[in-house]
Amino acid sequence: MSNAILFLEGNAAEGGWMGTIGLFLPFLVVFAIVYFFMIRPEKKRRQQIYNMQKDIVQGDKIVTIGGIYGKVEQLTDYTVTIVVADGTRFKVEKGAIKGKQPEEAPKEQ
Repeated sequence: MSNAILFLEGNAAEGGWMGTIGLFLPFLVVFAIVYFFMIRPEKKRRQQIYNMQKDIVQGDKIVTIGGIYGKVEQLTDYTVTIVVADGTRFKVEKGAIKGKQPEEAPKEQ
């Protein structure tokens, strides 16, 4: 057996509070790492997407998660009607909006 296993077994057998902390400390460290590197950034990203979707107004140029570019024609609480081409309209859920179209920079000549 390795020395680490023998050390942990000895502390757990004694029943002291340090033995209990020694057993749970690795789990707490792993949870903290997962929280700060995975859960927290994902929560911030979802909040940014929610705020962007909430702030969409009529006339905005958007991109859907399917890669369709269009201009917002009509809004309801849950759906958005976008104009894609001359007379072509799509009705999509607000959750399907990936973002606003980036503003095109003027071309240099």
